[in-house]
Amino acid sequence: MSRKLNAACLNSILMMGFLAASPTAFAGANTGKTDQITPNQIFHNLSMESSVQRCTPEVNLHFVKDALNYYKMGNYVLAKEDSSIAAEGISYCIDHGMTNASSAGSSVGLLLAMDALSSSHTGLLMPQTYTIANYAKILLEDYPDKSSSKDIELMKSAGFFGSPMPPKTSAISALSLSAVDLVGQYNSNSFAFKKKYNDKTIIVSGVLSNITSAPNGGASIGIDGAPNVNINDRGFNDYVYCQVSKANVSEVMNLSKGKTVTIKGVFDPKLANKLDDGITLEPINLFSCSVVK
Repeated sequence: MSRKLNAACLNSILMMGFLAASPTAFAGANTGKTDQITPNQIFHNLSMESSVQRCTPEVNLHFVKDALNYYKMGNYVLAKEDSSIAAEGISYCIDHGMTNASSAGSSVGLLLAMDALSSSHTGLLMPQTYTIANYAKILLEDYPDKSSSKDIELMKSAGFFGSPMPPKTSAISALSLSAVDLVGQYNSNSFAFKKKYNDKTIIVSGVLSNITSAPNGGASIGIDGAPNVNINDRGFNDYVYCQVSKANVSEVMNLSKGKTVTIKGVFDPKLANKLDDGITLEPINLFSCSVVK
C-alpha cells in the first residue's frame, strides 16, 4: 500500500467551506513569534508533536473528516482536538519525505486555521493558539488555495493578527463555580446538570486532590467536590476532573495537592464518552483546561 498521503482527497474535503462560520472575536496580543519561521520548520515542529510517530494517511484522513464534521456541527472542542491531530500527522508525512509539501501544505494550513478558530469559538485562547494561527497564515500564504485568503481573513477577524477586535462578552464569558457547588448540582440531578453545562466554559475552584499523567502527554487533575464526605464513601462523581493538554502541562508543574486551585475548561460529555469508549467513569470532566492565574 502506498504511504503517500492522498492530498487531492484531503483538499476536496477541506475545500467545502466549513471554516466560513463567523468566528468569535477576542481581544489579546499576538504572542506567536513566528514571523521568521519557514514552512519546513513548521512541518518539523508539528511532526515532533505527533502522537503517532509514523506516516498513516488513512488515519490522517479519518481525523480530517471528523474535524470538519465537528466544526460544521459547532462542536469546537472536538474540532480543535481532531484538526490538531490531523495537522501533526500530515506534517509528519511531509517532514519525513513521504508527502510533498506542495500538495499537502495548504491542507495543514487549513487544519491549523480550524484549530485556531475552534479555540476562538470556545474562548480558550492560549499563547500557543496565536502561534498556531501564525503557522496557519504562513502555510496558507506559501501554499495558496482558492479559500486561503478567506481563511486568513477569518483569523484576522478573530483578532489573531493586527489590532484585535473588541471582545464579545457573551461569547467569552465563563461560569465561575466552586467544585463543591458543581458536585452538589450533579449529584442532585445529573440529567439537568448535563443539559445546563453541556459545551459551557467553566472556571472551577477547589482543593486539589490529585494530579496524574495522561496518555497524550498532558495531565489529569482531580478537584475535591465533597470535602465533608468520608474518603471511603466517595465515588468518581464527588470530584471535578480537568484534562490539561500536553501544550499546557507546564502550568500544573508547581501545583500541590491540598492547595486551592482555579482551573478553566469546557464541559463536554460527548468527548468524555468518546475517550472512555462510551463508559464515562468521571462524570464531571472538563477539557482543554488551563490554570487560571
